[in-house]
Amino acid sequence: MVKLAGAVPRTIDRIPSGTQVVTVCDRAHEELQPDTTWWHWSIPDPVPVGTAAAFDAVVEAVDARIANITATLAGTPTRPAPDRSTS
Repeated sequence: MVKLAGAVPRTIDRIPSGTQVVTVCDRAHEELQPDTTWWHWSIPDPVPVGTAAAFDAVVEAVDARIANITATLAGTPTRPAPDRSTS
């Protein structure tokens, strides 16, 4: 579980070299003028649904994508993330 109590949004003034940036919000991706090296994963916004399950589905989707990337880098087979869209 990700604990975000006390977390606040902040700007990113400088991204360290070698950092992989991944945007998951379509609006943020469009407004940030991303570098060509950034990745974008269009994941449904859980806010309109507003349930814990909708937020959990987003965490699961991001976790599955990260697991697939790390498995690929390690040379192990991957499987697609479950489709648990909130829409």
